[in-house]
Amino acid sequence: MMFPALWLAFIACTAASVLRKQINAIPIAYRTVGADQAAKYQSKGTIQWEVPTVRQLGSSDQLGQGVYLSPVLGDWPGEANGYFCAILADSTAWNNINKVYMPKETTDESPKPLWFTQGVPNRPAFLMTVGGRGYTTANTVLISPIYGSEEKTQFLIPPALLSSSNPLSISVQCAAKSNGPAWQALQAAYGTINWRNWQGLKGPVP
Repeated sequence: MMFPALWLAFIACTAASVLRKQINAIPIAYRTVGADQAAKYQSKGTIQWEVPTVRQLGSSDQLGQGVYLSPVLGDWPGEANGYFCAILADSTAWNNINKVYMPKETTDESPKPLWFTQGVPNRPAFLMTVGGRGYTTANTVLISPIYGSEEKTQFLIPPALLSSSNPLSISVQCAAKSNGPAWQALQAAYGTINWRNWQGLKGPVP
């Protein structure tokens, strides 16, 4: 049986090894998932978007459909037997993808809502205004505060960017919440995501 300190060192070295092998991979976010979802991620080697079976009011539909992520490991506590996952992407693909900060409403003289169902018809025009004709809800990563916890930030990757072709070359590394040394090693390896410094980020970033 490994002592905790040695196990932590082993996990940290493993994380560093993964980074060396995937030389162009950069950490872009974290996600907290249940055991079943973590098993799917491990099987596929990447994250997936699945049509929700139950509609829940909250961040799950705040910005539209897709996978919601966080810049901070553990921002969403999740289930006690869940997993913390670090999400990585190819640096070139990530730098080139559209990224827009989306506030609760537009910032013009007649503000229009951008979140939840009320915001659906207004998002395309907002994206075109801040990004141009090439920015759509299908090809743009959205960033916003989390409704009800505005001190926290979330990212939405739309389904089209999570297709089977994996255009962002996304990979995932997960650790059980019950395995403190493992998820602490993930946190130490990748830290908090400094999304404000993302290349190409547009929109009214606070």
